[in-house]
Amino acid sequence: MFRFITFIIVLFLQIINHTVYAKEIQIDETNGLIIELQKVIYDIKGRVNSLETEVVNLRHENNEQQELIGQLRNEIDIQGKSLNREIKEETNPSITNSGFNTSDASVPSDVNIANVFPLHPLPRSRRAVANIAFSAYLTHTQSHQTNTAVRFDKVLLNDGNGYNAFTGAFTAPLSGVYMFSFHFDSHTLSFLQLAINGVNQVDAVANRHVLNDFNDRKAQSMGGNTCIVHVDHGQAVQVRVYEIPDAEVASSNTFRLSTFSGVLLY
Repeated sequence: MFRFITFIIVLFLQIINHTVYAKEIQIDETNGLIIELQKVIYDIKGRVNSLETEVVNLRHENNEQQELIGQLRNEIDIQGKSLNREIKEETNPSITNSGFNTSDASVPSDVNIANVFPLHPLPRSRRAVANIAFSAYLTHTQSHQTNTAVRFDKVLLNDGNGYNAFTGAFTAPLSGVYMFSFHFDSHTLSFLQLAINGVNQVDAVANRHVLNDFNDRKAQSMGGNTCIVHVDHGQAVQVRVYEIPDAEVASSNTFRLSTFSGVLLY
């Protein structure tokens, strides 16, 4: 009888151990599945991040393409207006003054002198072929500047859409002769230059002054320059800080002391 009871107890314990072992196997399998799921999730996250990066890049490329398309449309519009204006000027007949003798004839009071002596338009080489002009100023002081472009962020005029306030660069919509002017204010010694595709054209400097009083009060000064240069289509014109590793360009919305302007002459 005792042996039978012992056998039953041993059998029961074996059943319990087998059940526990089976549960452990199930737990291990479950943990394995969890680990595999975590790997899949990490892989999916990585792919999602990669897709997000690709989407951002595609949006950036799309924005650049749209900007390029806008520039091309603007250039086509400018060229079309210029051609239309030239066609009208060439096809419009004008009255010449050939055979008009002023020695023995007086001009009646009701005769329009402008019709008798018409004002001839300037030759093509002396006329601006399109309305391209811009002007912008700096709304806040830029301190500790070194070898960088000044971003004149407030646009007053941008005919031809050549100026970009985010980069501070004017990209020529058409090749031609342009006039550029820039001025800036500073409390420190600062050098600025007007550069075309990074090549310097003209320079300007502003230097601080110490007033002769007991407080050694520092006064600001302004610098600037103007130049007339030929710019090819697509070239970028910027005002850049250089020479001094800790320059300052001072300006504000109230005192608009730092400016950058340009216009197509012909």
